[in-house]
Amino acid sequence: AGVYHRSSDGGGRWEFRRQPPPNWPVRWDSFTFLVKPTGFGHMGLFPEHSCHWDWVTRQIQQPPAGANILHLFAYTGAMTLLAARAGAEVCHVDAVADINDWARQNAAASGLSQAPVRWITDDVSKFVAREIRRGRKYDGVILDPPSYGKGPHGEKWILEEHLVKLLDMLMQVVSDKPRFALFTCHTLGFS
Repeated sequence: AGVYHRSSDGGGRWEFRRQPPPNWPVRWDSFTFLVKPTGFGHMGLFPEHSCHWDWVTRQIQQPPAGANILHLFAYTGAMTLLAARAGAEVCHVDAVADINDWARQNAAASGLSQAPVRWITDDVSKFVAREIRRGRKYDGVILDPPSYGKGPHGEKWILEEHLVKLLDMLMQVVSDKPRFALFTCHTLGFS
């Protein structure tokens, strides 16, 4: 058993009765996700998102089958892999290279190494701005932004300052007949 103790400066530490292995598999349906304790209190999987997984699958599989999905702040890729297995082509974007490597490991553990996923390490806002210039369109958008984060080149993401602009930008990358948008948030003060 482990407990995460959050500190007043925003960090924290894990306390374990016994030292856990570096990571261990968690299985759900036909997926395998590697989880491990992180320095910011996460385990690499948000099981509370599982309530959305069947819904996203249905959106992707409705006629015509398949879809082009943009997954922002994609973390370790649970929703990316679910969408790919449902028949979507997925653009997985996260700002942290190590997290994207972890997502690729989850893909391999789930037998989805060859799935149609573009793995992008980039600042989400900069990436979406480039997609607008390229004229690229998506049938669905999934985003789970953090309260605060940093891009690969030190770009700052502050939810209260950047969310509205990002949502406006996303309106320019959805297709003429979008299937869905799924927005989840774990920031206090936002419902």
